[in-house]
Amino acid sequence: MMDISKNKNELFLRTVHYLKSGIVRLETDKGIFSLCDSLSDGDEYICENSVARFRISVFDKGGETVYKTVEVTCKTDLTLYSVSFVMDEVPTLQELVFYKSFINAPAAGFLRCGKEGFYTGVENPFFSVVRNDGRIVISYEPSLLLKAGESYESDAHFMVHIFLAESRWHTESLSILKP
Repeated sequence: MMDISKNKNELFLRTVHYLKSGIVRLETDKGIFSLCDSLSDGDEYICENSVARFRISVFDKGGETVYKTVEVTCKTDLTLYSVSFVMDEVPTLQELVFYKSFINAPAAGFLRCGKEGFYTGVENPFFSVVRNDGRIVISYEPSLLLKAGESYESDAHFMVHIFLAESRWHTESLSILKP
């Protein structure tokens, strides 16, 4: 797997840093698993215990959005209640706005940090974004019954860095036309 940090701009690298430095928390019928991912040397982290094998991946699809997933391969029957992606709060965070769509389903969370910020969320129609004790917690509840030997890959946590210019929010690749 290619290192996604190569040949990228500063805003993209900041987004990668926040996703790589977070924790993935899984609540199951066998207990709560907090997976501290040490992804500084690569884009994948694997650990396992007597219940399951866990693989955390951080990747992009060629654009400015960075994604993070966790794959669970069960060694025993397991009920997966919730998946949470936990990040340290951005030091300059001023406001967290949780956007909902016209059907009252979440679309994204916006972390506003002065003249820059992040859009973040999960590619799932029912997730939440909250501030909790200096951390940002993005979570959803798959409520799955998994049998021994089955695998489940989480819905992707996404994040993109944005900035304010001429009273509008932009991504790095968006050209800003001057009048």
